[in-house]
Amino acid sequence: MRKGMTLAELLAALSISSIVILTILVLTVFFIRTSGRIMKSNILDEEATKLQTSLDYIISENWSAINSEEWNELSDKHTVPLIASVNMTPVATKTIFFVKDSRTLYYAFPDRSNATTTVVIAEHIEDIQFSIGGNTQWLTYDATLSYDGVIKRTHGAVRYF
Repeated sequence: MRKGMTLAELLAALSISSIVILTILVLTVFFIRTSGRIMKSNILDEEATKLQTSLDYIISENWSAINSEEWNELSDKHTVPLIASVNMTPVATKTIFFVKDSRTLYYAFPDRSNATTTVVIAEHIEDIQFSIGGNTQWLTYDATLSYDGVIKRTHGAVRYF
């Protein structure tokens, strides 16, 4: 009766276990990278949703309208000048604007004390272009969002009054 393994059996067992461990390691790295990309994509999806819902809320509150005089004077379409049809404050002008350096879309509006308050609408925006379509009452946008190497293009429309 033999005790233990021969050298050939030991080498065969080591090579098989090494292949199994290496396969598990490769699959683990693959799944970790994939989950990282999914997480980054989810962050961009969240920002795209925040962008659409925030624009919808901002423009629908107080029955906002595009200030067409200011809009026509703008050379770049990174800013949306708004006026409130139902004034809650003495000053009616509100603005949605994009700052390329911080890759952030902001909303500036007068508060009850007539001071300007600025809030973040969405982040991780590489570029955004707004447009108003001819005789329609739709503000459309085309945005490119990026986060840690993952890029997502999104577009949408919001009806103004």
